[in-house]
Amino acid sequence: MTKDFREQFRKYFIQDPFPYEPGLVATGGNNDTLQIFDGQKTKSVVDANSGCWGPISIGYSNPYFLEALSKQAGKLIHTVFGSQEILEFAKKIVSVAPDGLNKVLQVTCASHADEVAMRLSWKATGKWGMVVPKQGFHGHELNVLGLSSALWPHLKVDYPTFPHSAIMPNCYCYRCPLGLEYPSCGYKCAYLLEDVIKYGSPYPPAALIMEPVQQATFSFPPSNEYFKILGRICKDHDMYFIVDEAQYGGVGRLGEWFASQLFEIPSDIIVVGKGIGNGVPIGVVITSDEIVERAGIYADEKMCKTVIYTTHQFDPLVAAAGKAVIEYIEQNNLVSRAKQLGEYMLRELRKIQKESRIIGRVDGRGLYIGAEIVKDRETKEPFLEVGDMFTSLALSKGVFFPPMRGTYLIGIRPPLTVEKKNVDLIINVFAECIKEIEKKM
Repeated sequence: MTKDFREQFRKYFIQDPFPYEPGLVATGGNNDTLQIFDGQKTKSVVDANSGCWGPISIGYSNPYFLEALSKQAGKLIHTVFGSQEILEFAKKIVSVAPDGLNKVLQVTCASHADEVAMRLSWKATGKWGMVVPKQGFHGHELNVLGLSSALWPHLKVDYPTFPHSAIMPNCYCYRCPLGLEYPSCGYKCAYLLEDVIKYGSPYPPAALIMEPVQQATFSFPPSNEYFKILGRICKDHDMYFIVDEAQYGGVGRLGEWFASQLFEIPSDIIVVGKGIGNGVPIGVVITSDEIVERAGIYADEKMCKTVIYTTHQFDPLVAAAGKAVIEYIEQNNLVSRAKQLGEYMLRELRKIQKESRIIGRVDGRGLYIGAEIVKDRETKEPFLEVGDMFTSLALSKGVFFPPMRGTYLIGIRPPLTVEKKNVDLIINVFAECIKEIEKKM
């Protein structure tokens, strides 16, 4: 590895890898740690981001996972036909999915899966508007980018995106967009979906699509009643409830297999990605017989309708990866482990919050935790400058936290296989970085 890696990369590639720190190179990984070369030396760091915001669910270089990939690679990687592998994966993911959701489609990433979910709702309802909560995020392709309103700088584009979505208030109690407080608010943010459907959508909406926990805000609804209200409104207006669980669903990160189970969401369509492939590119749509039948997919056996068709959507290698991930999590009780470790981590982080002037909020479920950093806990003024400062400090201390992309939220999402000693290291480094930043204020 040479010092001029960045110059070499720019010579051959259209754009940099995520520009967290210029010139950093990953050279290897083992379970919850990464080896990083900085141009002079290689050091090992604990990955509290699980790769690119969550894909590494069962650890780098997991022997069980690698054996499954190797076995399948020696047999069949890709085919235009069906295969036993994609069928076995479908059965496996349906076995842990919420009751009533028993139809799947495997694609190459969560952005593609969101596109499939959207198109499926259009076919089934005959409508093609969409409703999305404020500050949601559903991917980078043009259709799904048009569903996103997260405030990250890299989402600002100067070309057209999907124009048919309407935005409703998000459930962000710490910074309520309506200026209200729970519980006296009576879930007004949820009930406003009615007004958005009637007055705010340029086209009759086919579906509401949302992240149960927004990655742009790490906002957890105060109770499951929020989702039940949304579900009732969707049903009353012949809309589907699409739940985007790409960040955490299907692998037990929240302490349940799916957020839809944890929050008792009346999901019609679920989208998962990232961790279900443990780094192998994958997206999965899960829905019901009723929706597939209504969309008329199998109405004519001679010429089946298709929702989407892409080159790699039935790859047996990807299916083998997804099946191996679910099997490993089941065999090692990682869902309950994520819940237990998350409860411990949340308790310890909230102790740090009590002693801090700049931690406004800490919340999470399982191994998906976020801390909101503010300049003043009374005014809740966002500490926008904290991002690069915190992440660089933490890396120098041996922990890689998610680059904060111009926001004031620190995310913590290590692999489900993270060692307990490294959970403690994450907590201690978090505390040290907060104290050092406070001294500089």
